[in-house]
Amino acid sequence: MEHADHAGSPRAALAEDTTNTTPEHTVAAIVVTTEPSPELASTLRALSRQDVPLAILVVDDASAQDPTEVVAEATPEAFVTRLETVSGWCAAANKGAELVSGAEWLLFCHDDVAPAPDALRSMLDTAVAEQADLVAPKLVAWSDHERLRSVGFSADRSAKAIVRVDLNELDQGQHDFVRPTVAVHSAFLLVKADLFERIGGFDVLMSAPNKTTPRSRRRQSESEQLRLAAATTGPERGEDLDLCWRIITAGGLAVVDPGARVAHAERRHRSPDSGDLEGRVTDPAADALATLIG
Repeated sequence: MEHADHAGSPRAALAEDTTNTTPEHTVAAIVVTTEPSPELASTLRALSRQDVPLAILVVDDASAQDPTEVVAEATPEAFVTRLETVSGWCAAANKGAELVSGAEWLLFCHDDVAPAPDALRSMLDTAVAEQADLVAPKLVAWSDHERLRSVGFSADRSAKAIVRVDLNELDQGQHDFVRPTVAVHSAFLLVKADLFERIGGFDVLMSAPNKTTPRSRRRQSESEQLRLAAATTGPERGEDLDLCWRIITAGGLAVVDPGARVAHAERRHRSPDSGDLEGRVTDPAADALATLIG
């Protein structure tokens, strides 16, 4: 574990932050990077400008390029941990969650996002008001903040995901209301830490370097893969849908807060492995999920 400025750990940083924020909110941001994006420094600076104190941990998934220098220059207070072997985004995110134990909320981030300064506060306020366990923001295009990228997903009675925004849809406030969701994008995701731990975190097989069939897909046929539609707006490997689905079936609530605006460059989404196929949750628990969303 490396720190850009002083010795310590994310746990210690959380303890320090507790004296500076409201008692009910301790937040740890976990930024996962694999071959750091050009936007990493911007991401870290945007996190450091949030009007809610938070500890920042960068988890590097065995990149050839060490991001420590970039992190130190952008946010000296952030921590960096580097995995020795490529483990995949989900495993790296789970490792970060282990290292920041003690936080009430975990904020999972891609390394190419730029939240507005009040984004995190808005999401925390929404979580309290709605008694939600997972909150996602409104995602907008990196180069044009008036173009929507994602406001979560709805689903029909068969648990088939339905995309809520069109390609390059202009943001005119048409989605500006808090609502439950069955899937969100993992780009910027606020999750209650205790529930995240209870359900086992992200399914590491969703993004394993040599992917085998993930836990939630083992009982599906090859034609019924856990994917969402929309190559430009949807979760690309299914870990987002899988996490939301398991939170909901565990009795939790996932919502989208359009008052929190986050720009996303979508670097990870553009990888060759990204999924652009429509899919359904066809696990035996799908009926329960359909009931919850119906």
